[in-house]
Amino acid sequence: MDTRCERRDDCRFCHSTTLVRFLSLGSMPHAGDFLQKEQRGKESSHPLDVFLCTQCGLVQLLHVLPASRLFTASYCFASSVSQTLVNHFREYASYIVDTYGKDIAVLEVGCNDGVLLEPLQQHGVRVLGVDASANVTKIAQEKGIPVLTEFFSEQQAKKIVQEHGQFDIITGSNVFAHIDDMHDIMRGVQIALRDSGTYIMEVHYLVDVLESLQYDMIYHEHLNYYSLTTLSTFFTQFGMELVDAERTSMHGGGLRVFARKNGSKTERLKQLLEQEQKMRITDEATFHAFATKVAAHKEQLCAVLQDVQQRGGCIAGYGASGRANTVLNYCGIGTETIQYILDDSPLRAGTYTPGTHIPIVLPKDRPEPATYMVLLAWNYAAEIMEREKGHDEQFIITFPEPKLLN
Repeated sequence: MDTRCERRDDCRFCHSTTLVRFLSLGSMPHAGDFLQKEQRGKESSHPLDVFLCTQCGLVQLLHVLPASRLFTASYCFASSVSQTLVNHFREYASYIVDTYGKDIAVLEVGCNDGVLLEPLQQHGVRVLGVDASANVTKIAQEKGIPVLTEFFSEQQAKKIVQEHGQFDIITGSNVFAHIDDMHDIMRGVQIALRDSGTYIMEVHYLVDVLESLQYDMIYHEHLNYYSLTTLSTFFTQFGMELVDAERTSMHGGGLRVFARKNGSKTERLKQLLEQEQKMRITDEATFHAFATKVAAHKEQLCAVLQDVQQRGGCIAGYGASGRANTVLNYCGIGTETIQYILDDSPLRAGTYTPGTHIPIVLPKDRPEPATYMVLLAWNYAAEIMEREKGHDEQFIITFPEPKLLN
C-alpha cells in the first residue's frame, strides 16, 4: 500500500500562500481503507487539517494522498447500491434530456458504475464515461456502457476528442472534490466541450457544510469544499462563465453548477451569490466559529452514546462510509461502543473500519439484534429507517444534532 502523503504549500485554485488552518481533526487513516482482518493496526495515518485561502476563498486540504492509492485499486463505493442515489441520477438524466434533448453527446467524469450514464443511454443519448477505478468501471462496462478506465486530464481529453469528437455536456457528480490539479481538469474541459456546450458539476456545497455542521464530509478524498463565490472566479481563468446553479439534497446538501464558454448569470445564481456574501463565506471568522461548533458536536455525540451504553444492550451502526470513518476516528468511537456496522455494499462486507476496526456486515448477516442503531449515514436516514422497520431498535441520529430518536 502506498503510504506517501505530500503537503502542498499553496492554494490549488489561485496559488496564493496566504492559507489559514481553521480546523484540525487530528491524524487519520484514509477513510476508504476498509481493512481485511490481518491488516488491522497496520494502516497509516496522516493529518486531516482544513485551510482557508484568504485570497480566493477556497476551503481545502493541503495534505494530499496519491490518487492512485485512493481510486485505482478496490474503490469501495458503488453508487447504484443506494436507491436514493439511483433515484437522484434517474431524475438528473431526465432533466438533461428534457433541457438539452436526446440528440446530444454526454461525457461523465468519475462515472462510477454508470448510475447516470445508464438512464441517459436508455433515453437514446450518446454517452461516454471516464473513471479511474477498475472495479466499478467493470460494473458499468458489463451493463454495455462505454467507459474508459483512466483519470480525466488535458492529455486524456485530447485522445477522447480524437476518437469520439467533442461533447455537448461534460458532467461529474461528487468527483471534483477529489481533484488536486483542477487546472488540468479545466484545460481538459476546454478541449472536450463544444463551444455551445455546458459544463455541469455536482459537488457538496460549502454552505451546507457550514449550516449543518457537516465536518463528517471532511476526509482525505475530499480535497476541495466549494462555494459559488470561489468557483465563479476560478472558471474565468479558463474562458468560462458560471451561468447558473441550484441546490440539491444529495449527500446532505449539494450544488449543481452550470458553466459555459459564453453566457450570463441567471437570477437564481445571483441570489445564491448574494446569500453567500451575507453569510461571509470567505471570511476567516466564519470558519473559526465553525471549528468551535465541531468541538462541541464531538462532546455531544460522545455524551449521547455514553448515556445509551449505560442503559445496556447492543449498539450497532448503519453506513460504513468515509463520512462515518471521520466521525468515528475524530470522536474516538470504536468496538468498545459500537459492536458492528451494517452496510449495503458487498464491496465493504467482511472488512473493518480504518482506525477503529469495527466489523462491517451486510444487513442480512447481522450477528445479533441491535438495541440501538447509530445512523452514521444520516443523510440516508429515511431510507435506512424504512429498511429497518422489522427490527426492534432505537435510532441515534448523528447530524446535525446528536440525539436518541423516540
